[in-house]
Amino acid sequence: MRIIVSVVAFLCCSVPAIAQAVVEWQPGSDAVVVREALVLERLSRGGRSLIVTDPVELRLVRGTWAPPIAGEVVEAADGRTATWRQIESNDDGVFNDRALSGGYAFVRVRASQRAVVMLHARGHRHLIVNGRRRGGDVYNLGITALPIELHEGENELLFRGGRGRLRVELRKPESDLMWLDADHTLPHVIAGEEAPLLLAAPVANATTDQLLGVRGESESEDGMQTRELTLGIGGIAPLGVRKIGVMPLPDSNGGDDGMMVRTRAVANGSERVETGLREFKLDRRAPSQKHSRTFVSNIDGSVQYYAVTPPTDGARPEALILTLHGASVEARRQANAYGHKDWAIVVAPTNRRPFGFDWEDWGRLDAVEVLEEASARFGHTNEERTFLTGHSMGGHGTWQIGAHFAPRFAAIGPSAGWRDFWSYGGAGEFDQADPIGQILNTANNASRTLLLEENYRDLGVYVLHGDADNNVPVSQARFMRERLGAFHPDFAYYERPEAGHWWGNQCVDWPPMMRFFEDRSIDLAPESESFTTINPAISSEARLFAIHRQGKAMMPTKVEVVCATTDSPAQVTTENVLALTLMPAAFAEQSPRTVAIDGQVLSLDDATATSFERSSLEAPWRVVSVFEPALKGAHRAGPFKHAFRNNMAFVYATGGSEEENAWALAKARYDADTWQYRANGSVDVVPDTAFVPGSETNADRNIILYGCADSHRLWDELLGDAPVRIGRGFAEVGTQQVERGDVAAFFAYPRAGTDAALVGVVAGTGPIGRRLADESRYFISGVGYPDWLLMAPDVLETGLEGVIGAGFFGPDWSVDESQSAWR
Repeated sequence: MRIIVSVVAFLCCSVPAIAQAVVEWQPGSDAVVVREALVLERLSRGGRSLIVTDPVELRLVRGTWAPPIAGEVVEAADGRTATWRQIESNDDGVFNDRALSGGYAFVRVRASQRAVVMLHARGHRHLIVNGRRRGGDVYNLGITALPIELHEGENELLFRGGRGRLRVELRKPESDLMWLDADHTLPHVIAGEEAPLLLAAPVANATTDQLLGVRGESESEDGMQTRELTLGIGGIAPLGVRKIGVMPLPDSNGGDDGMMVRTRAVANGSERVETGLREFKLDRRAPSQKHSRTFVSNIDGSVQYYAVTPPTDGARPEALILTLHGASVEARRQANAYGHKDWAIVVAPTNRRPFGFDWEDWGRLDAVEVLEEASARFGHTNEERTFLTGHSMGGHGTWQIGAHFAPRFAAIGPSAGWRDFWSYGGAGEFDQADPIGQILNTANNASRTLLLEENYRDLGVYVLHGDADNNVPVSQARFMRERLGAFHPDFAYYERPEAGHWWGNQCVDWPPMMRFFEDRSIDLAPESESFTTINPAISSEARLFAIHRQGKAMMPTKVEVVCATTDSPAQVTTENVLALTLMPAAFAEQSPRTVAIDGQVLSLDDATATSFERSSLEAPWRVVSVFEPALKGAHRAGPFKHAFRNNMAFVYATGGSEEENAWALAKARYDADTWQYRANGSVDVVPDTAFVPGSETNADRNIILYGCADSHRLWDELLGDAPVRIGRGFAEVGTQQVERGDVAAFFAYPRAGTDAALVGVVAGTGPIGRRLADESRYFISGVGYPDWLLMAPDVLETGLEGVIGAGFFGPDWSVDESQSAWR
């Protein structure tokens, strides 16, 4: 077969090359739509995985890439081939072709002189402009507009296809700093409320200068008053885009239908740069009407929103229902599907985007943030009456969040939900016989819902599904019915006859499920409790105890507690636990307090000391008053993706060579593009010369460091005595050293001088290693990264064999050989 393929390849290469049309950009151009492109059908393999093999990406990384010509054949490592061919768009400028489903499209643009233009493209996963990556619009939402720099002469634009469609247009920027027309986060004005409002809109820096101190301003209609809002330090990278928050002035002349907000974005550098004035209309709602609210997220300092269906007549809520939307639905539509209830308020978070993170990773964090924000705002103090439900992707989120945070809810109700990415969603599994494969599988354990299924035991569970669902098979619900039937004392199950995936608002606002919820509450001080977590930094608190530290990272970590009586101590049994705290309810009225942990009896002489720890899983327990913050714990534990939270900043290197510095800037900007698109995010992107770690604004933030020890000016200050060091031509992890220039490295480690912040490092040991780090997959939900990871370019050809080393740090953040593996 390979012989035949080779003959076909030879014949294809023998065909005279067709000259590809070149898009012309002239100084007087206002807009140009791309009408012709070369495309290559998909040869990559890997799906929802940390590792994807791809022969085109391999050429880019190794530096052997050359602009393609029509008729050129590309061969994958497994012998499959594809041929570059020319296609044309339709009259609307849209390319429709099977190659754009995960393949590539190549466009040439000729500029008579250097120019910054706005690229409006949709339908692509990402874009490479003259070797530098930019973000995409894989869901074809039409919200991606990016400034790019065209060099004099020919420019290369390589698009990675998304779902089969692509449209590309170049436009002249309106100004150096400009509001973009799409992707606005707007709240409703709530009649009678005086609390400050927040909105956000994207701003493009159409210059090659770094901007700092960018802020949003709101101006009164007469121009006499202004209000400023700066979130973080206001950094926008050269040619970058960032969503800017604005706090409108109090509504003094708004009508019954809403208010107009006059805004501008301003940056103060060597000279003032500002957008023009932009007006936003905020609609008005009565407190009893369905509405949207905004808040500042602790994940990244961005403005996020959630939607609300208040109780009937706006009464104070007795209960709270957190409802999770399906893919592409978003929060407003989710809340609108519910009728007003006289006993509960319905709150719908966003998952950060209509697709977001499948309610995992940062989507899971968003749901918890909104739950806490809404509970505080609406005075929901009845903690035993909180419920969780959702449809489709939100049904999966109900299984996931319900498992991780079971003690927060009285009952859950997944509708048309799937349990995990391995049963629905295309997740891969690495070879468990390979020690590195074991570690990469373990890094994904937070997504393995069934590892936490016993946490459902104390919850009411109502499973709802249509028996004719052609999107999420009813077998998902039937599987979970069988699992619950083996141990669960309180669950209900209903299959809607002849119902498909969506059969109206009752899919979510199903009356029997609502009655099931209304009849249930949880005991905040039960006589006994069991809870399992995968990582205390994800979920740690039960009602009788909190798990603070685990022994083996990302492995099931379980505590069971039976409360004390007057005659016996509190009984505690643990699995994989190094530190925990018992709540006062665990001791009832016992005095003096005693506890038996794994058979070891301890007396608590200090009535305020209810925490316990041990140095290893084999060591004895001891009573402590506080936990050592320098150790891993619920406050800070990794793995790598956990660095992207805690109001993080992207800080790129400027102390290296021209190539090193250019890569660091481009990679930080690309991650910011991706974060904004996938997470509705807003993040400071700044050079290491402009980031002051000890300032009040930056003191306790997480930092993503782009560069290595030889190029990043803040490496030693931020990482202190970290056991990992990445430099030119080498990577050191503990006592192991790899001397080669083609390694991509990722790790998370405590930020020196802080008790809670992390530093996430994205680095390469040379040009090839840096290019390999470019197309990282850490913003994809369900793709787990361990604490540290080293990869070589072979990973793009041979898969797992190209991973050099991976592992988790021990509880003291040292390199733990028992949780590490090397090739």
